[in-house]
Amino acid sequence: MTQKEFDENKAYLDGVNLTFLGNAWDDKPFSAELESFTSAGGDMIVTLEALDKEHLQDYIDNFDINDEVMLWWHPTHENRTPFSNINEHYEDLEDWLNELQEICDGMPK
Repeated sequence: MTQKEFDENKAYLDGVNLTFLGNAWDDKPFSAELESFTSAGGDMIVTLEALDKEHLQDYIDNFDINDEVMLWWHPTHENRTPFSNINEHYEDLEDWLNELQEICDGMPK
C-alpha cells in the first residue's frame, strides 16, 4: 500500500458510516482503527492492518455475528442491549455487516 492509496481510502470514509479514529498500531503506518454504529446504536470498532479493500473484506468475511451476539446475551453477562430478543440483535448486526460490505465495495483501493 502506498501513502496515496491510504489517503484516498481515508478520504472516502468521510462520506460513509465509518470514521477513521487513527492508526491501530504504531509500527504499522497504514493500519486503521475505525468506528461505526449499527442502526440500533451499537458502537462497533474495526481494526485493520491496512486501510484497504482486502483487509476490510477479510474483516467482514471473518466477523462472526453469532459470537458477537452471544457476548451480550450470555447468561453471565448483564443484558444492556436495546433489543427484546436475540433475533433483533442478530438482524441489527447483519444489517451493519451488509452496510460495511457496501462501504468495502466502494473503497477506491
